[in-house]
Amino acid sequence: MKFACCESTAEGATGGVRICSKCKNNYHIACLYPSDKKKRSPVEVKKNWLCPECSLSQPRELNNDNTPLRASTDRVIRQSPENVTLRRGGAITNVPTSPTVCLLTKTPVSYDQVREIISTEFEKFWSKIKITIVDAIAAELAPIKKEIADFQQSLTFLNGQYETLYKKVDAIESDYKSLKAINTDVGDLKTNINKLELDNNRREQWSRRSNLEIYGIPERKSENLLVLLKDIAQRIDFPLNIDCDLDFITRVAPREKNLKKPKPIVVRFLARYKKDEFLSKAKKSKMIASDLGFNNSNAQIFFNDHLTGANKSLLQRAKIIAKEHNFKYTWVKNCAIMVRRSDTSPVVHITNPIDLNKIK
Repeated sequence: MKFACCESTAEGATGGVRICSKCKNNYHIACLYPSDKKKRSPVEVKKNWLCPECSLSQPRELNNDNTPLRASTDRVIRQSPENVTLRRGGAITNVPTSPTVCLLTKTPVSYDQVREIISTEFEKFWSKIKITIVDAIAAELAPIKKEIADFQQSLTFLNGQYETLYKKVDAIESDYKSLKAINTDVGDLKTNINKLELDNNRREQWSRRSNLEIYGIPERKSENLLVLLKDIAQRIDFPLNIDCDLDFITRVAPREKNLKKPKPIVVRFLARYKKDEFLSKAKKSKMIASDLGFNNSNAQIFFNDHLTGANKSLLQRAKIIAKEHNFKYTWVKNCAIMVRRSDTSPVVHITNPIDLNKIK
């Protein structure tokens, strides 16, 4: 039989043995109680007896003072035979003589020692708890860490995309500013071009102030336009001196070359008032082609101011808009386009496309 109190395997002279109810270790009565007064027979041992080690590990109520504490049983101290002090009474005569003899001595335990033991055990316990908690937290946080890593990767990708997009937007803004500046320049150029076109149109129209156009006279081979103009002057009772009043007379190509109509005749007078007087009488004559010897033609002959191409287009647009807004009159006088809603309404002058907005 093995004993926890000493290395001896004998049960002793008295055969007294105690068994711990918790750890189940064997102890000599003689080792537990060296004095005769404390020796007890095994029959008196309680079934719930605890050894000194298990008794120390049991929780107990402690006072707040520093009074030394003693265990219900003393610690087992192993000593060599040379260090054993023998007392009278033969208390240890029954202990077998062995190389090592242990005796249970009375050693007081202080509050600080208990606190140190508790602190040490608590630190061990807390260390295990911390390791367990850390492992549990690490296991729980592992998926979250993975999600965070994935999120960081996605964020890095999005950041790269954002940088690329930002550069593109910055380039677009730069191009937009350049285009805006170009657009401003184009707008200015367009304004200047329009102004130049209007100025050029006015100058061109001014150069035609002494011209008139004749529409509707059929063409003949080897025709003499001077003789034809004299005939017209005689019919409208206009005193025309070919040598003094005329600069030139000619046929011009129409704007629309596909039209199978006679080419208009342009007459340039040396004096504007002569042109105005001739034009006024010619319009009142209501002349037709047969009046000039074209027996097979009853085409109406028209006499107009010689307008520029821009003014002719403006006149056509003015006629269309005036008709849409129920204007009664649209005409040209002294190379100026005019419209009028009724006989009593004011005259509206049309000099450029913007003036068409006046026709309402």
